Amino acid sequence: GDNNAHRGMNPTFGGGSWSFSNNSEGQQFGSVLSRWPGATVNVESNGADDGRFFVGSKVTNLGGGNYHYEYAIHNVDNSRAGGSFSIPIDASAAATNFTFGDIDTDSSNDWSMARVGNEVVFTATASNPIEWNTIYNFGFDADFAPGTSLCEIGEARPGAGLMSVSVETEVPGASTIYHATFTKFGAGCPISQMIPIGTCQSTNSSGGTLLNTTSADDYCYRTGISGAGTLFDFDIYTHSTTGSSVTVPAYVYSNALNLPSTNPIAIGTITVGATPGFYTASFPNPVPVNGTYFIAVDTTNQDIVLSDLSSGTFGLGYTRPNAGGAWSFQLMKPSLTVRCTTLPLFPVPVLDADALPLIGTTYNLTLTDGVPSSLAVMVSGLSSTGPVGVPLPGAPGCDVYATPTALDLTTISATGTASSPITIPNSTVFAGIIAYHQWAILDVGANQLGIVMSDAGIATVGQ
Repeated sequence: GDNNAHRGMNPTFGGGSWSFSNNSEGQQFGSVLSRWPGATVNVESNGADDGRFFVGSKVTNLGGGNYHYEYAIHNVDNSRAGGSFSIPIDASAAATNFTFGDIDTDSSNDWSMARVGNEVVFTATASNPIEWNTIYNFGFDADFAPGTSLCEIGEARPGAGLMSVSVETEVPGASTIYHATFTKFGAGCPISQMIPIGTCQSTNSSGGTLLNTTSADDYCYRTGISGAGTLFDFDIYTHSTTGSSVTVPAYVYSNALNLPSTNPIAIGTITVGATPGFYTASFPNPVPVNGTYFIAVDTTNQDIVLSDLSSGTFGLGYTRPNAGGAWSFQLMKPSLTVRCTTLPLFPVPVLDADALPLIGTTYNLTLTDGVPSSLAVMVSGLSSTGPVGVPLPGAPGCDVYATPTALDLTTISATGTASSPITIPNSTVFAGIIAYHQWAILDVGANQLGIVMSDAGIATVGQ
């Protein structure tokens, strides 16, 4: 918020050059539009931390029911630039005497100006948008007294965040029809808990009668998922030959030209008992896998039988006489279950709305992928920044996009979901109000503050 500053000066021309001595107006941080006497100044961004536009407005009574509307837009740090400027106008009002001012004297790149429906629209040329740290001026006369509404600054270039930025300002209109909208923006931060892990792949998952084959060769079994994922553990149907439990290495091999890789990509352990059944192989860390891969337990000491049933579905087993040798395949009937996921290990909480914010109705703000059985606060406010556009403080790595004007505490379900209702009174005075919403979730293990954030939403109340 302190990358702009301004102070007073006294410009003096000495016949050949100018000098600028300081005066009693000391330095202030923020947009210089705050120095415009009698002006109303507001600021907004387009979400995704993509910079701010300040809009200053000043209305002068010309007499006879006519008013001059003057605007200054300061693009403080929006990298995508401003490509259009639209001001709503009452349907019965007339707009005349359009003016525009940029930072050069080249009239060929001046913005176009026109009344389009119930809006006054200024449109940039391709070569002259409002780039960051630039101020352009716009003006017109209208035969209608000022009210308050939302102007819209269209982004000149594609990129992260919304396609336009809405900023409250003075307009020629006592009332304006607003369309209800709900738009998501920004990014949340991941929770500290892994998502529940499910079965990704299984073969002959009910087990059966083993052939009780043993071998001193390496054996592994082909399995896989669609795309990239993470393996946590697997169960394999077998038993020991020693009459007691034995603990041996377990392996995961990657796919190398439709054969197991020469060396395993992960090594874990498995303890197998004397009774035929499913035994779990576990690994020190989750194992990244992609498409086809292969799992194995070490049977080379012949103290564990191969997972090969006398009946069931055929699968592919692979064998080699010694470690590092060439693999060859053979048909087998293995019995196994793999637990993995194709989703992020630590999900990011997601905000959504089940309806548009219409006057006289209720819309529910929902949460998915929250911390199961924890607490969440729906943070709602009228801005996405602090004073003079300063970003809101948050937890480490977690951006905050809603001022904490209203807080609603709720309990997250065991599946990581929650909901918070927002009821809009049945009155047109609420039309055009913009509310910013974001979930804050209690997660003690996530960071120093123990808080993670969802993405955010912008709700424009409409009819």
